[in-house]
Amino acid sequence: MTLQRSPISQVRAVRHIIALILCVAALFIGAVLFLHYWRGIPIGYLTRDPTAVAGVQAYIGFFSQLGIFFWAGAAAVCFLAAAILTQHAESSETRKFLIVSGLMTLFLSFDDVFLLHEEVFPYFGIPENVVVLSYPGFVLLYLFRFRFLILSTEYMLLATALFFFAVSFVLDFYKPPQLDRYLYEDGAKLTGIIAWMTYFFRVGMLAARRMVALRVPNS
Repeated sequence: MTLQRSPISQVRAVRHIIALILCVAALFIGAVLFLHYWRGIPIGYLTRDPTAVAGVQAYIGFFSQLGIFFWAGAAAVCFLAAAILTQHAESSETRKFLIVSGLMTLFLSFDDVFLLHEEVFPYFGIPENVVVLSYPGFVLLYLFRFRFLILSTEYMLLATALFFFAVSFVLDFYKPPQLDRYLYEDGAKLTGIIAWMTYFFRVGMLAARRMVALRVPNS
């Protein structure tokens, strides 16, 4: 049971964390100001909800917005589980796996939200097809690097996620005219994201349980 602390002692104890919070917030606020003065973009366009800026109904894009929550949940689980394993040397490989997975999840979520492969990379001269076709290569490298650890987990959940990502990828790349690509492509992608989050939730939960079992002496 933790002892009660006065507000002053609390501030002293967490001052570094408060400073980090303020720095992160300042970074994003600074990015808004930079884009405003560099590109002349109205500040409200950068800070307000997209549906409010566009003046459309709140349900516009809700399916895509749901995916953001699952991406964020997967990344949070990866980083939290990695933090739990910090002090356990024998779990260093699992920790590396979770950190890399969390970073990859963040990148995929940023790509999903900010259209990196569709808008940002082409703006800098990198063709969309080059970016999209590089993703499977990175995934294969990731799977090869952590193959032994993945095989010790509930890897069929990860396989499920990758299968639906592949379906979405194929539908996006070939765009078959006989199918409603928005329903099937986006439906497959959301299913993959949910399976992705579920897999890493299970990996993180099992890692936390092992840590508790190692720290609690046998009765």
